[in-house]
Amino acid sequence: MAYQVDELWRRVSSLPADTAIFFTTYDEDKNGKKQESTDVGIRLAIKANAPVFSFLESLLGNGIVGGNVTSPELYGKDTAKVALRLLKGEQPAAISPIEHIPFDVYDWRALKRWNISEDRLPSGSQVRYKTVTLWETYKVHIIVGIGVICLETILIYALFISLMRSKRRKAALQESEERYRTLQEHVPVGVYRTSNSGKFISLNPAAVKMFGFDAEKDLSSYPVSDFYNEPEKRRDVLSQLQTEGKITDFETEFRRKDGSLFWVSLNATQVTDEDGNFVFIDGVVQDITERKRAEEKLRYQATLLENVSDAVVSVDMDFKIRSWNDTAEKIYGWKAEEVVGKLFREVTALEFLNEKRGELLDIVQREGVWRGEVIQSRKDGKRIFVQTTLSLVKEQEGVPLGFVGVNRDFTKRRQLEEGLRQSKEFNQSTLMSLPDHIAVLDREGKILTVNDA
Repeated sequence: MAYQVDELWRRVSSLPADTAIFFTTYDEDKNGKKQESTDVGIRLAIKANAPVFSFLESLLGNGIVGGNVTSPELYGKDTAKVALRLLKGEQPAAISPIEHIPFDVYDWRALKRWNISEDRLPSGSQVRYKTVTLWETYKVHIIVGIGVICLETILIYALFISLMRSKRRKAALQESEERYRTLQEHVPVGVYRTSNSGKFISLNPAAVKMFGFDAEKDLSSYPVSDFYNEPEKRRDVLSQLQTEGKITDFETEFRRKDGSLFWVSLNATQVTDEDGNFVFIDGVVQDITERKRAEEKLRYQATLLENVSDAVVSVDMDFKIRSWNDTAEKIYGWKAEEVVGKLFREVTALEFLNEKRGELLDIVQREGVWRGEVIQSRKDGKRIFVQTTLSLVKEQEGVPLGFVGVNRDFTKRRQLEEGLRQSKEFNQSTLMSLPDHIAVLDREGKILTVNDA
């Protein structure tokens, strides 16, 4: 199957462990665009996270490991020799056909890069581009230098200084590692390191306990992917690490040793060597199961009350709106998508009839619930009277998560009561102003009121 070049780079950069690539030719991509096979082969060796083999000698020295190759150079030389013989008048029938047997040749640098031992190569294989050691290069100079006392003194002094610096660096490194190890052992979140093959290299005690194991060594045989409840989430993590170099607050479900599920938040960084090659992943994993359950509880409570005749609004501890039911939309004139995420005070003005805001919050924090009457405003600016019940929502451990308010618009009833009150006052005022003696009796003849006359 042909791919576009960019798609090819993406695929070969995230191949599974223990994968090898054999490159033949790549003359045309998926869209019919011509490609230079040699250039593609060289870039493939750079982009791939697996060793690349090929029968093309021209790619040797450009990143591929090698293989059973044929040499265009040898073919060219032999062809030139045949051409010269023909030019000198020799008959073609007297010239034997050119035969070249492919031979095994490998790049020493690529073997080292992919940790391939020369012992595993086919018998008789050539190994090219070996790095010459300092001894092989400067053997004569070293021998001469040994005979020069002055140079010997300088070399000894330099070696002494180097050793002292090395000891200081080693001591500093050991101290740093000890501080890091102590920190790892005491932090309440999981700290881990994984290899490019997807295995755990190290975990702190919190991470070991989180996954349901007794000791760090028990996890070494498990691939990291085994702990993802959804395998595609693991691929998402690796993809983001490859493109951005890190992941932040990535939430997914993990599976413990006993099969139970728990929610985690991942933060990780991809560590590379000086050549940009992937080395390992360092990360922090935090169990957020209780928080997810609490969030689900809030959503459930809001959904449960979605169809009641009262407005149901949930907010977090900062009074940012998290849910807004249909009745709230009708009472306040705001759609849910317009207000979710905003502060409650940004949506409606609030006046307390009996308590102050600080007193109300003290009551809710202390007793868990407050009931009372307030004046609020609609989207169109109209003021409404509201009977509200405000309840505090907590996690299982008692940590406050937010509030749920159940609000009922009693503006019409309030207006009716106010009208009755004003009518009563008017009647009372009229009665008192009459010059005649007037008394008001009930059905049993008891006097209810009399005027001043």
